[in-house]
Amino acid sequence: MKKILAQITMLVLLCVITFSLIGCGGGENTASEPTNASSTSASLVEVTSAEGISLKIPSEWVLQDNGVYIDKNTGENVAFSVVDATGNQISNYTEETISNSYQGTYEKVAVKSFENGLRINGKEALKTQVNLTSDNKDYTLILVIVTDDTKNYLINFTCESGNTEGLMANTNNLQTCIDSITIE
Repeated sequence: MKKILAQITMLVLLCVITFSLIGCGGGENTASEPTNASSTSASLVEVTSAEGISLKIPSEWVLQDNGVYIDKNTGENVAFSVVDATGNQISNYTEETISNSYQGTYEKVAVKSFENGLRINGKEALKTQVNLTSDNKDYTLILVIVTDDTKNYLINFTCESGNTEGLMANTNNLQTCIDSITIE
């Protein structure tokens, strides 16, 4: 029971942070990035979060004060978090674990895909897509968790559902970003 509670707590915390960013527009820009390419055919650049997570994202996404990168045109964003993996191994996560972590916080929750036991750059990982409703708006969340067995590194891509532009509408670019994830 402690393991499930720890997993739920970790995922709810990440969701609260991410969706509060969506609601407030993501904060102020702290860095400027080139804006000459559209997200669907954007050049990708490597970034490293304060949490030690490196990955490629579209070059026009800008870093916010809170460490989140956001596309100001589409509202898509990527947020990062790190939690202790002790008693919280991702190999124990299930679709139900993911779904339960969002229930009660969001109006509608539907796990659309769930892949556990993945390897990303030699590290154990999972990837899941969750569709959520908050304040009568529908969102798509792609959650990737990579572990080094001492810490779980969470990478959370979010956009409004039905988004037809940007990174999350282009599954090849999104997968390239996911495949590029490395942790220190």
